[in-house]
Amino acid sequence: MKIQITTTNQVNFNLTLWRYRAFGEDAANYFDGTIFRKAVKVRVETHLLCLSQQDNRIMLEIQPTPANSRARSLLEGMAKDILGLRFPLEKFYQFARNDRVLSDLTHRFRGLRPTLTPNLFEAMVTSITAQQINLRFAFAVRSRLVRQFGETFSIN
Repeated sequence: MKIQITTTNQVNFNLTLWRYRAFGEDAANYFDGTIFRKAVKVRVETHLLCLSQQDNRIMLEIQPTPANSRARSLLEGMAKDILGLRFPLEKFYQFARNDRVLSDLTHRFRGLRPTLTPNLFEAMVTSITAQQINLRFAFAVRSRLVRQFGETFSIN
């Protein structure tokens, strides 16, 4: 199932998702520079979320197709959280316009959005591991945890 994610907010797709490959492999979130992939569970069913940008549109592909509209809505909300689309950056841009340092940064990084982890347990593990020696090491530890204790997910 393919869905166009409606966004009235400016989003720089590659810059926002770059963090998932900046510090080495992230076994829970895979971004190859073109497509972002993440396996998520809704109740008992596991789905693969695939986010991509086509022209100026952000596309969400969900495999397998959700069983009902509630599951679809939850999965679409997770994708919006991953892309940071729920944050009203316009107010920040207005504030930063008059600051010499922030103004320059908002121009250079326009469309960079803060991403959210859609799962509380994963968010806690990410927060704890990010306090390690450096982020490269944190990504390595988190990827080892995912491989050791995570569920395998494959699409035919």
